[in-house]
Amino acid sequence: EFIPPSTLQIASIFKKAGLIYDLNLTNPIIRSDGYSTKLSQSLAFGVYSSDLAYSVIHEKYNETSGFLKALRTLGSKIGLESIFNSSGLIERFEANVANQDSIIDILILLQENTDDYIEENGKEDLSVIYYAGAWIEGIYMGANTVMKDQEKRVGVLISEQMTFAEILVKGLTHVEEQNDDIADLTHDIQDL
Repeated sequence: EFIPPSTLQIASIFKKAGLIYDLNLTNPIIRSDGYSTKLSQSLAFGVYSSDLAYSVIHEKYNETSGFLKALRTLGSKIGLESIFNSSGLIERFEANVANQDSIIDILILLQENTDDYIEENGKEDLSVIYYAGAWIEGIYMGANTVMKDQEKRVGVLISEQMTFAEILVKGLTHVEEQNDDIADLTHDIQDL
């Protein structure tokens, strides 16, 4: 069974290590409509989840709202639309956009709703794939920070993330609908 850590946890770890906010490291919101396959949409869902957590941790609320909308768009394409429609999540988010504690609580609820929906509907493979996207985005952000400033502790944390790479590889090898794209993704993470 694959149980991914929260993208908030990963963003928090990188922030504590000195990862500063750089909008250029995030996936442009305008790209959210350009993903055409279920795999690319699921990976992008993970990428934007990571970008959302990254912007919340750094209190960049204008960007946060855009990432949430990208997640909602992608969520509807991969069968997760109900998690955004439940509990007035979007409305609560918009009403509390300047309150970091409330936003973090809402993101935790979003993560729990996503995990519950995936489990209840037998979509465990989706969890592995979207977490792979979130993990890759986090590693990308951390690696770019290390390249800019060798003094930061982000490099140590990136190497610690390789444990998650091993877990991801195991999860990806158990995805039911194996295809060349899943095999390539698995191989790329193994190479890393």
